[in-house]
Amino acid sequence: MLGPTLFLLFINDVSDVFNDLLVSLSLSADDLKLYTSYKLDASHSDLQVAVNRLNNWASLWQLQIAVSKCSTFRVSNPQWKIAEDIVNKSYIIDGNILPFTCCVRDLGVYHDCR
Repeated sequence: MLGPTLFLLFINDVSDVFNDLLVSLSLSADDLKLYTSYKLDASHSDLQVAVNRLNNWASLWQLQIAVSKCSTFRVSNPQWKIAEDIVNKSYIIDGNILPFTCCVRDLGVYHDCR
């Protein structure tokens, strides 16, 4: 019981990294999800900035991000015309492009992008 508690104390400041960004995070045990919402005509660079800050924070605390377990997931209304630069937007961690996935499992619940 002490191990998970100590780990949570070790990472309790991770949310402070994103205070000035329009990005939210969901933290559970050893899993972190970054997410944001934006209008189609707005800039969507905050998420990449957040990913960069998370990577810097992890390096500072000597934690390794399992890039092979990371992916991007986009939820949108299928009737909307999404700009090509948003559709093709890639997020990068340490030079690795995060793959886009159309289905993701979160706490036992599957989410589909369609």
